[in-house]
Amino acid sequence: MFGWEKLAQDKIKEAMLKGEFDNLPGEGKPLDLTDYFKAPAHLRLAIDVLKKSNALPPPILIKKEITEIQQQIKNCKDADAKANLEKKLQFKEIELAINLEKYSKK
Repeated sequence: MFGWEKLAQDKIKEAMLKGEFDNLPGEGKPLDLTDYFKAPAHLRLAIDVLKKSNALPPPILIKKEITEIQQQIKNCKDADAKANLEKKLQFKEIELAINLEKYSKK
């Protein structure tokens, strides 16, 4: 083991003893890496950094909205409300396509 590996392990053990890893958000829940692996490999790190800093690019924000609308449609029982959600979904998908086209030209 290299000196820096031991140093890192010692720091982790010290933090654990102090309880610095207790009650973290998502504790005990499995990681959902679905979106991570959907992103192109060369963009994953950048997307992760932006996501953690709450500075997501427009296509990612729109994709999140699309996912939320899809979930609402799935759970919707009212036919009129469902039709409105489906129309909203179509607009968001068009907005996403336009944004992706813009980003692909950069």
